[in-house]
Amino acid sequence: MVSSLINLDSYNVDQMNYTCTKLLGQFIEDIDMKKKELPYHLGVFSIYVNAHFYEMKRLFSKNTNVNKNKTKKDCKHLMYVLTETDKLNDKLLGKTKKKFLENQKNKVKIENYLLSIINVKQRDARVNEYISHIYDFAYKTYNIIEGIKQIYNDEHNRLLLTESETPELFYLRNNNLIKNTCSVHIIATISWFFNQIHMGMYNKHKSILDIYIEKFTPENISKIIKSIYNYKKNYKKNVLKICSNAMNNVITIVESVLVGFFKNGKIFNKHNVTFSNIIKFTEITILRSKLIDILNISIFPSLPENKLSNEQIRKKENLICLMKNFSNKMNSYFFALKSGHLKKMFLENYEAYDMQDDTTSNSKDLYFCSKPGKYFIHKIVVTKMLFLINIYT
Repeated sequence: MVSSLINLDSYNVDQMNYTCTKLLGQFIEDIDMKKKELPYHLGVFSIYVNAHFYEMKRLFSKNTNVNKNKTKKDCKHLMYVLTETDKLNDKLLGKTKKKFLENQKNKVKIENYLLSIINVKQRDARVNEYISHIYDFAYKTYNIIEGIKQIYNDEHNRLLLTESETPELFYLRNNNLIKNTCSVHIIATISWFFNQIHMGMYNKHKSILDIYIEKFTPENISKIIKSIYNYKKNYKKNVLKICSNAMNNVITIVESVLVGFFKNGKIFNKHNVTFSNIIKFTEITILRSKLIDILNISIFPSLPENKLSNEQIRKKENLICLMKNFSNKMNSYFFALKSGHLKKMFLENYEAYDMQDDTTSNSKDLYFCSKPGKYFIHKIVVTKMLFLINIYT
């Protein structure tokens, strides 16, 4: 389940422009989803909102006029659309703010008539609700723009570095890339381990926890790392150490979850240990720790840990986002398979989750909860893992 992720020789301008085309499509889709969340009627602000969406439609339709043979224009067009959307957002907020302030002035005048007080209060409540919806939409749009820009900057910087630096120097300058790369690969490997468990590929007389510990040894981790970093130049101690530490952190967290999983045998047992149930149980441990902190009482005392530190919670939350996003990619892929035992088993292992991108968070601790983190997982799965899965399916 592991393969070389980064082939520095093959990452070129064409791939960068392909990424920009995909990002533009994702951006338009995200904005359309946020648009659908708005109420159909927004009172005195409807005229401004309708005008805003008309301008957005015109802006997005310009995408079809780009000459597809001139791929170098794709990234330039993406940045143009993001910049213009920013301006349209500012324009919408400016007009609605001005109208809202005018409405407030008129309200003061009308309130002088005692018989109109009740109606004014009702109308005022509706106006506040309308403006709240509009500002919420604009705020989410800004966040989507920032998320797309961050992905673009990450990809663009990578292109520039791969063109100007040796592979060795590239990796040494990108510690977080190494950590994130290795975290995705080890989660993919762990998730496939649970598939193999249900395929009956291991000794049924051994506990799953014992098999897990046997499989994820330092020797096996070393093999996984070398399969990712297939350039001999990259076999430097600091690069390998960063990758090894990232993988071992994930392995340790999952192992601690498995320990609690089997101790709480009334709910979880070896027959329902799946990748998705591991996600659920990890969420339970986080929730329990937070409740203990708030209520100062012991909850589920049979579990091994009573309370997690804030650092441990953030690590687990980031891991959960990684696991859920990865599970979503696998679920969408296996859902397309023909019905049968194999499809049923895969879908039980990889459930689908409704993920909200935390595009406002710049925290490296919660990278996989952000839009860039989600895209990073998508890119690895689609370009480097699906062909391996095809071999098994």
